[in-house]
Amino acid sequence: MTFAAFKKLTAKNFSLRNGAIGDIDAALKAYHTPPATKDKLNTLKQAIDAFKQVKNLKHGNYTQSGREGKSGVTLLGTQVAEALKPAPLVTPSTLVSAHGNLRQVQQGPVGAFPSGTNYRVGAENTRMEGWSYAPFDPVEFSWTSAITSGFHGALSLTQTSRVTEALRRTKMALGFAHRAMVRISKVTSFSSPATTEEALYISSFGSYDARRIARVMRNFTVLKLAIDRGPRIVDMRDTDYGLRCYAACFRGTLGQTDGGTGQVSVLSALTVFLGRAFFVSGTMNYGDSTDATVGTLVHEFAHGAINAVDVPPVDASGTWLHARESDIPTDTNFGASTDNSVQASTATTVRLLGQHKPDYAIVNADSYGQFASGMLRHYGG
Repeated sequence: MTFAAFKKLTAKNFSLRNGAIGDIDAALKAYHTPPATKDKLNTLKQAIDAFKQVKNLKHGNYTQSGREGKSGVTLLGTQVAEALKPAPLVTPSTLVSAHGNLRQVQQGPVGAFPSGTNYRVGAENTRMEGWSYAPFDPVEFSWTSAITSGFHGALSLTQTSRVTEALRRTKMALGFAHRAMVRISKVTSFSSPATTEEALYISSFGSYDARRIARVMRNFTVLKLAIDRGPRIVDMRDTDYGLRCYAACFRGTLGQTDGGTGQVSVLSALTVFLGRAFFVSGTMNYGDSTDATVGTLVHEFAHGAINAVDVPPVDASGTWLHARESDIPTDTNFGASTDNSVQASTATTVRLLGQHKPDYAIVNADSYGQFASGMLRHYGG
C-alpha cells in the first residue's frame, strides 16, 4: 500500500498525524524509499502493532478508533503480514532423460547414489572454490525434516568437485550472457539477419524492445554479481525434500540500485538447495548433462536473485495452455503458473513464449537459463 493510499484511508478531520499513526507513516515512507528491505518491513509491522496496542487501551478495540473507520490499519497490517511470509519453495519437476529441457536432466536413478569416500565436506560455511557449504539445519529449514534411514553424511571429494565444476560453468555462462546483453543494450534495432547473440535473445525474450532489453540487462547483471559473490550451497540430500530435489531456491530479490550512481549490487549471498538427484551420476559425464545442468542452475538462480517465476507455455498461435496467478505486470506473481509443473521450460516453449508473450518471457526463469546456456554453447567452455 502506498503512503498516499494509507493516509487517505486513515484521515481524521482536524487531527495531526503524530503519535502511533505518525510512527506508521514514517515506517511506511521509509519502506517505500529504496531499497525496500525486510528490516524496514519488520519496523513497519512493529509500528502497526504498537498502534493497535495504544488504541486497544483507549477504545477497548483499535477498530473503534476514528483512524480505523475505513480499515486502513487492518488492511495495511494484512499486507505486511503477507509480505513477511516465507516465499514458497520452487520445486523442480520430475527428472527424466530429455536433453534440452532445462528442468529435466539425465543423471541416473536416485537409487544409484554413490556411497562416497573418506574425503568429505561437512562443516558449516566451509569455503570451496566460489561457494560455501552449509549442512541441513532442521531449525533454519523447518519446512522439511531429516530422513531416518539411508543417511549419507557430508559431501565426498568427488561430489564437492561436481558442485565446483557446475558452478564454474554456470559462472562462465552468466559471464557470456552478461557481456552479450551489454552489447545488445547498445543497439537501437536488431540486425538483418540477426547476429547469433541477437537471435538467441529473440528466441529467449522476443523481439527488440528497449524497455525489455534494459530489464533483461539488469537481471543478468544481478545474476552475474550473485554467482561472482559465491552462493551458499545447502546440502539437502538427507532430508525428505532432498530425496526428490535436483536444485531449488526460494524466490527472492537480491539486487539493489544506488539512486545516485545507478550502480547495481547484490544484498547477500544466494542460498541454493541441492538434493540427491544432483549427485547421482558417478561418472561426472558433463558431455551429456552440462548444458542442462548449467541451464537448471541459472533457472534456480533466477528464482532466488531476480524473483523470476515459472510461466506456463503457450501454443503455436500464442494461446495460453495454463492459468497464471496474475496478469497484472506490477504484481509479484505476474505470469506465475498456478502449477509449477506446467511451465515454459524447453527451447521450443521458451521460444513461443518470447514470440507471443515477451512481457512474460522476461520474468520466466527458464528464459534466462536458455539464454545463458546458449551463450555457453556458442562461445565454448
